[in-house]
Amino acid sequence: MLTGPQIHSRRQPGTRPPKVLNYQPEADVSITRTILEDHARRKDAHGVAWFDLQDLARLGIQEGLMTTLQNVQHVLRSTRSPFTAETLGALDRFSVRTTH
Repeated sequence: MLTGPQIHSRRQPGTRPPKVLNYQPEADVSITRTILEDHARRKDAHGVAWFDLQDLARLGIQEGLMTTLQNVQHVLRSTRSPFTAETLGALDRFSVRTTH
């Protein structure tokens, strides 16, 4: 029977475990790409575009607003994107903005 320390000793010296952090379901990446393309068309002078349920419906995104926000945030953070998605306290919309 293997215990904690023995489990880790099965890995070859000098190798790393697979990096799961950057795993992105294709649907989440596709939604994020769609949001970023729309952001590029609609952003204001400060680089901010707001998205609500009507915008998601217009873009053909069927997910809920907060689910979409969380998925977009995850993809942006894990890919070290120069964009950020946040609500700024609003529960009926979220913004995507360019970070500097």
